[in-house]
Amino acid sequence: MVTYAEYLDLAACLVVLFALWIRRATWRYRWEQPKTIGLTLMAIGTLLKAPPISWLIDRDVLHDLYLLVAHIFIVSGIAAFAYSAERKLRSDMEIRRWHVKFVVAPWAIGIVTMVSLFATGAWTTLDHPTGLPAYTVAYWVAYDLLVVYFLVLFAYALGYLLYDPPSRCTVGFYLVAVAVGLVGAACRALMVTVDDNVADPALSNIANTTNGLAIMGFALCSAFMWRRQLRALNSRKDDPSQPSVRNIT
Repeated sequence: MVTYAEYLDLAACLVVLFALWIRRATWRYRWEQPKTIGLTLMAIGTLLKAPPISWLIDRDVLHDLYLLVAHIFIVSGIAAFAYSAERKLRSDMEIRRWHVKFVVAPWAIGIVTMVSLFATGAWTTLDHPTGLPAYTVAYWVAYDLLVVYFLVLFAYALGYLLYDPPSRCTVGFYLVAVAVGLVGAACRALMVTVDDNVADPALSNIANTTNGLAIMGFALCSAFMWRRQLRALNSRKDDPSQPSVRNIT
């Protein structure tokens, strides 16, 4: 039987794949590659959690391992979006240092923590929503903190891009998706840390819904942005006097 969360994961996966198809030409443009890589990582992460893939790989030996791998891909995709936005604000030399300090290092610490907690014993109860042992609660909190960190990092860069008139419209939609994602992470963290039989189902539904909507929001915003840039690139070919569109988010 397909659950509500699995339907959402399937819907999010389809939306992300649709956005990737629209952005299929972006691999040729260096400044667009991080965002497309982020979408690809999110697509893999949602695909692993969506049926029928999750049914095929959820076996005794691999029990919940697919969830760990999916979480790593999804949080890596969010990190790629944060890097993509910040890259528009810094020079090539500055962005290298910033990338290592604010993306690579926190990502590595967070992923190592998640993998360690998973191996310690979280794998046995990772898919249970309530009544979790301490190491499983710690796993979810670590995952949510990592998601929140990269969402806030993304929002911080977007805040500066709001002052760029060509980017303002798309940035606004991105910020809405970030806010929705933060609500989802907060609800999930609250759900695993507070054992309340009344509140848990509501928090679970809110977390699942907002997480799916946030991923779909990222995908649709990036697809819309690329279609807009593509029109601008085509018009620039016809009229070389038009300004560059590289910095449109």
